[in-house]
Amino acid sequence: MEITHLHTTNWPNCICWKRQDPLYLSDFNERKMEHFGRIAYSNLRFKRFLDNVEGWQTDMGKTYIKFGRYRRRVTTYKGTWDSEEIIDAALIRRRSSHILATMMEFWYYENFQIKFCGTTDDIWYFCGGSWYGVSQRLPIGASVFREYDFGAKLPLFAIIGDKYPKEKRQVFAPLPRTLQEASHHILKKTKQRFVDPYLNRKYSLPHQIAAFEERDGMRVELSYMIPKDRLTENFETGEVSFWDGVFFFDQQWNDMYNDRQSRTFTLPPQNPAQNAAAQHRNDHLLVSRKVSVPQGRYHFSVEFMDQTSGLIGMVRDEKPFVYNQETFHLSDLLVGSDIQVKKALPEGRDDLIITPNPVRTFSQSESVFIYLELYDLQRDDFGNTQYEISYTIGKPEVDALSPTLFASQDLIETMGKTEINLESGQTDYIAAQGLQTGLSEDSEEDSSVFPDSDIWGETRVYTSGGQVHHIPAEDLKIKRSKDGDLTRTVTANYEGNREDDFTYLQIDVNQVPEGIYQLTVLAKDKQTDQTDTKYVYFRIVE
Repeated sequence: MEITHLHTTNWPNCICWKRQDPLYLSDFNERKMEHFGRIAYSNLRFKRFLDNVEGWQTDMGKTYIKFGRYRRRVTTYKGTWDSEEIIDAALIRRRSSHILATMMEFWYYENFQIKFCGTTDDIWYFCGGSWYGVSQRLPIGASVFREYDFGAKLPLFAIIGDKYPKEKRQVFAPLPRTLQEASHHILKKTKQRFVDPYLNRKYSLPHQIAAFEERDGMRVELSYMIPKDRLTENFETGEVSFWDGVFFFDQQWNDMYNDRQSRTFTLPPQNPAQNAAAQHRNDHLLVSRKVSVPQGRYHFSVEFMDQTSGLIGMVRDEKPFVYNQETFHLSDLLVGSDIQVKKALPEGRDDLIITPNPVRTFSQSESVFIYLELYDLQRDDFGNTQYEISYTIGKPEVDALSPTLFASQDLIETMGKTEINLESGQTDYIAAQGLQTGLSEDSEEDSSVFPDSDIWGETRVYTSGGQVHHIPAEDLKIKRSKDGDLTRTVTANYEGNREDDFTYLQIDVNQVPEGIYQLTVLAKDKQTDQTDTKYVYFRIVE
């Protein structure tokens, strides 16, 4: 959103406000109110009465509206300048005449600065700016705007480190060659700035979202876990009170689903856990929801606010819920810690009780449950369908995963950097972006995920009508990938009489080493040879 758009007739209702709203649970849009406050302050503080210029029209006013209050401000006067370069660069072109600036003011933000030159009439104009701290790879004296010869004369006072060599990397980069260029780069090329007032109170929620076709729309199964140590009991009642909200928006940020609930209850006593994974799940409060929406691409937000402590758990993401209705395809994969049937011969999702596992964490003594649906299977001449499903477990095929997949983190911490140890499954905080999976193109055979000597338990695959397929360990296909890692593949063939079917599997992982894994499902319609693939991540801990 550029400054030029802020004062049109449409900007008060701009969709950008909803996109930037830091908390949908609140009764007002904090970002929009912040913008109103910046305009009001700019008109009061920066209005030029002598030439009747509104505050929001001044260079300082435009800067304040876009970036907000500076972190630090410094004003200097001509008498304190000791370089002839400054006087030359401080000539401001205004109409056809040059006016010599007698003052300079610096506004410092987190990673950039704005410079203004002023006259004795208290009229201020842009006279430059720079980003700093952007890249440690820039050589000392290099400009973030263009390359300069460090040995040559530099415009303005950008390299004050000449007097203090040890501080050269901490000061500002050289300015562009013209003041007009400086104004263009800093004001227009720097993104608007907004400081989330709730940032220090926010933490991430481990969550899982899976979409399934249903009539003319989509059934979205959403589950998330709130760490119990983030919940605060009321001192007088011993109860926990919180606001819980789920919000879905289409691509134009129109409300498609909006539900806020206030809940109060007493936390049940914690059951003893049999293993570390169960303990990890018991340390959280599980919340599950089903949401029906039309097909489309959605922005969604899950928000949870403790009414006693004010801590806020949050999930925000964008996800498409669109499927091709003309070809065979799969639903998302739903990871659960347990699946129970309501009747002996389940015929659909409503006949199952699924306990989701948003933290995706299992012990070796537990089973991994996966639920999925298949759509648009083709019938043969006798009205039957035939399909094949392969399940493969191996190392993740990506270099980095979000640390919030398996545990809650303060949002400020997620701006930092983490690494995961594939052998231990533990997370370490280091200087590397994201959750590193430690993938290497030069893996040795003796570092395989699955040693050849491992004996696997059986896999049970459940299909519609209550059919159970037992695949013993000796029928599992163990193959070595190109980088030396072993993967586990299970393939089964099915026959049915439905164009849309469902299945779920129970995987025994008692011999799977600790670590993070990717479960990939490949399904094939044997009538058309059409295939589709889905995958999820899960973690094994002792």
